[in-house]
Amino acid sequence: MLLPVPDNELDEVYDYSCDYYKSIGIAVNCNDRSDYLDYIEKCKNKGFTYDIQSSDEKNDGLCYSSFFSSYNKDGVYLLIAYDDGDYYDKNYFITIKEPVTCNLIWEKGHRAEIIPQPNVSTGFINSDDGLFEASVSNMSHNDFLEYMDLCSKKFNVQFEKVDVSESDYSEEEYKAYIDELDGTLFISYMGFNNVKIRCI
Repeated sequence: MLLPVPDNELDEVYDYSCDYYKSIGIAVNCNDRSDYLDYIEKCKNKGFTYDIQSSDEKNDGLCYSSFFSSYNKDGVYLLIAYDDGDYYDKNYFITIKEPVTCNLIWEKGHRAEIIPQPNVSTGFINSDDGLFEASVSNMSHNDFLEYMDLCSKKFNVQFEKVDVSESDYSEEEYKAYIDELDGTLFISYMGFNNVKIRCI
């Protein structure tokens, strides 16, 4: 099996698959935060040790809000999130997603006509109706920085680094307001040569 079976009771299983990749989410009931930490170690033993990201914050000194994300050698993405707030049962949530392998088609829509197309062959545009969001793969960290520099020169702006605690599970993220897009452009390195491009 790709993932270890949790020792705790499964609550719900969700199918997040789309035309571009397969993905599932699993909610797991647990006794306390130690169950979440134990499961992370089991996933590491299964090979999820590439480009690890994690956060462990104690909100208002009362409860934990934590996450762990990583990839295995085949580029399968794993996210485990835990929150022990007072208003619901303690649980951790597992998301697993296969790598994106489809051919990138940069359709000229609303904002895609203005945002430069990355020089990669795999990925997809998830949305270009109000919100623009694209995910691309096989884009090295150096290519990610070069793409940001391309956007900076095209739009004559300086990108600001986003605090990791405020980003959406990304390893590195930058943003800049773009007049031509009438919105803020985010370029995020998600780890393992995966990049997300958003404009809101």
